[in-house]
Amino acid sequence: MRNGMPALAIALALAGCAAPERGIDPVVAAEAGARIARGEAVVARWCADCHAIAVDTADAPSFRTIAQRPGRDGAHLAVFLREDHFPMTTFRLFDHERDDVAAFIVSLAPR
Repeated sequence: MRNGMPALAIALALAGCAAPERGIDPVVAAEAGARIARGEAVVARWCADCHAIAVDTADAPSFRTIAQRPGRDGAHLAVFLREDHFPMTTFRLFDHERDDVAAFIVSLAPR
């Protein structure tokens, strides 16, 4: 559960597949949830030394704080993660890893 919402509800919102008249596509919902989980794993491996998930530190903002900033959607975050940002450590992530990290961060934004 993230930010008071079940992971499936977040995944459905991100996937845009919660159309009540058509029901929920379980494949799309499962992939959205998997992207969030993969992004969380990448964050735990590479980013957790500086960024916390929910609490800002003296070194870096939390992922929740980043998610709450205006304009921080998945596309913006994926582009941001491609660039170097001094003094942030440069990690070379694969495109799918950047997309997964972006999905994870977006999942922390309030709905």
